[in-house]
Amino acid sequence: MKTRIGHFLLILTVMAGQSALCQVPFAIPILFSDDSVNTRTLAFGVLTSANPCVDTTDQHAGFQEFREPPMPPAGVFDARFDDPSGIPTACFDQGTLVDFRPLVAPGQIDTFLVRLQEGTGGFPFHLSWPGGLGVHADQMTMIDQFAGLAGINLDMLSTTNFDILPGMPLNFLIIIRPVVPASVGMRFTSLDPDSLFNADPLRPGKSRKAAKKFKGQTPNWSNLLSETVVQGGFAYGTSESDSAGGMVVGSSHMFLKNGIKWAPDKDSASKYCWVRLSSFNKTKNIGKNFADIQKSLYDKTGGHIGIARGFDSTGNPWDPKRKLLTKERKKFAPKLQSNRLFAELVALKFNIATSALGKTPAGFGDLLYNKPGHSLNGMSIMTISSFMDSTMTHWSIMGGNGGLSWDSLYDAVYEINRAFIGPLDTLYWQAGGDTSKLVLKGNVDIETVGFLSLPPGVFTPTRTTPVNSLSESPDEFEDDEFDEPAGVPETMKLYQNYPNPFNPSTKIAFRLRENSSVTLKVFDMLGREVSTLLTNEEMDEGLQTVEFTASGLASGVYFYRNEGTNVESEELMLPLTGKMILMK
Repeated sequence: MKTRIGHFLLILTVMAGQSALCQVPFAIPILFSDDSVNTRTLAFGVLTSANPCVDTTDQHAGFQEFREPPMPPAGVFDARFDDPSGIPTACFDQGTLVDFRPLVAPGQIDTFLVRLQEGTGGFPFHLSWPGGLGVHADQMTMIDQFAGLAGINLDMLSTTNFDILPGMPLNFLIIIRPVVPASVGMRFTSLDPDSLFNADPLRPGKSRKAAKKFKGQTPNWSNLLSETVVQGGFAYGTSESDSAGGMVVGSSHMFLKNGIKWAPDKDSASKYCWVRLSSFNKTKNIGKNFADIQKSLYDKTGGHIGIARGFDSTGNPWDPKRKLLTKERKKFAPKLQSNRLFAELVALKFNIATSALGKTPAGFGDLLYNKPGHSLNGMSIMTISSFMDSTMTHWSIMGGNGGLSWDSLYDAVYEINRAFIGPLDTLYWQAGGDTSKLVLKGNVDIETVGFLSLPPGVFTPTRTTPVNSLSESPDEFEDDEFDEPAGVPETMKLYQNYPNPFNPSTKIAFRLRENSSVTLKVFDMLGREVSTLLTNEEMDEGLQTVEFTASGLASGVYFYRNEGTNVESEELMLPLTGKMILMK
């Protein structure tokens, strides 16, 4: 008899219920047979007997396992799991046991192909499975792969067997949605500003540095922040960013300068303030400067403990020297304006972004805030974030200097950020292979949080696709701190250019303590000016880099000199000089 191969496609939507989250072993077997002698059982679930195999393909998100038996000869009845993408991977390759575990969120879809090889028994093919699968699935159906040409549309929860008769196509889908009803077992994770700052007990006032996974270290909250920023949690166009990229608190007013680079609109920047923490390089497709988020939460004056308010002015309402807050800020430390609402919004935006990216369980931003009588009642968390952006920048609508309305907004954001707080419990933390796998388990069941709920109907979490698999930004210049020597405080650091020697381009980096007007020039060995890179350009505090191209210069030694003026105090900064070598 001629051997025929059938294809069965299983689509498993793994919902993070108690069985999957706790990883209690269970198996759902399907018995395939063509008579009383020729049989094959395929099983899926959480199977301790399956061999571990980490699947890093785009088609199959999740942690898969399989057992691969020997290939049968032609003409022998058999059924196997295989790769549904058509590109064989090590995690499928015709196994009989498949293990699925939740990656980040309920509602996840895993797809498996079942291959049926006809033996000597022929039709009918018998399929049977145990009853009572409702404890593991809220849907389990069998349908024809080609839009029901043979009329196959079987609810496998209400029956336990099915026969494939002559004339029926051998290709059909088995769609399985384990586990449990819509919201039960859905767990989320959230951070408050203190967790996000991640204070280092050995370095008062500083954040813990991100652990090195390749050195076997235990991850900390700085790792989660780093990966979320680097992998595009705040890429341009994401919900917590804008067209320029980076975490944006407030409503930004940008325009496309020279059709190439986004820059603040000068007219709007003279009236309004917004904050951009971190950045995103569109060319390299990578997020950068995650530490600026932490440095905006805490400085030498402490944390953001001041009254809840918009971006109205520097200092405190009773400070006679306070100034109107305007333009885009790359940091927003308490020294500038101590504002507890700002700190909570930074944490809220991070919770939304890291959930959408899949670092914590997906769907945080989609949850609804339920507080009858509150101005934010019925809004999703993402909508609340967007509303707060407009409110912070256009603060005059609610009035400056804080007040009961501002306190009400603060109270809402405060309790949302703390709804799912718990330990940093990793689902994935691996070194080698796919380095993007820092993924945390959910801490708190949504059913236990009375003021938050899932959206009505079918819940499809908002997701952001990671733009790379890096764990940290490969910046050329270290993110160090200012020294505090006796005498005059250090106001600017100048780094060695990179690369050096160079041909024909290099980067010159410097770090500003405060917003400053900067001039940067290049000189040859005779002291002659050969290039002016910056002329009294106003730049934000923090790390700045400028590219220098020397295509028209001869090989040799050159010097770069940086000088500037503090924008607010108008004090001159001590000029600094570095040496570089052009080698053609």
